[in-house]
Amino acid sequence: MISTNHELFSADPPVSFLKNLKVRALEPEEYQRAGELLDREHYLGDVPQGRQLLQAVEYAGQWVALLDWGPATWKLADREEWIGWTPQQKGAFEVHSG
Repeated sequence: MISTNHELFSADPPVSFLKNLKVRALEPEEYQRAGELLDREHYLGDVPQGRQLLQAVEYAGQWVALLDWGPATWKLADREEWIGWTPQQKGAFEVHSG
């Protein structure tokens, strides 16, 4: 999520900064804060319907991004075509990853 009022980064950070990022699933008590940020920063706002996983990307203990995973991530035709999955391979992937 790109924020116009953030204070953590004034420009794109260097690639070496990536090793200092931490990604983790949010705790239930953090969902309200995430929803408020999504409402403020994302053009769709907070859309929790169907949400399966909400993750925070942190740098130095501060959230720098949110990852909101829902059912659409399981079926992306362009991705599946690029990978070259057959319907049978896609079904096998879902069994192993779910």
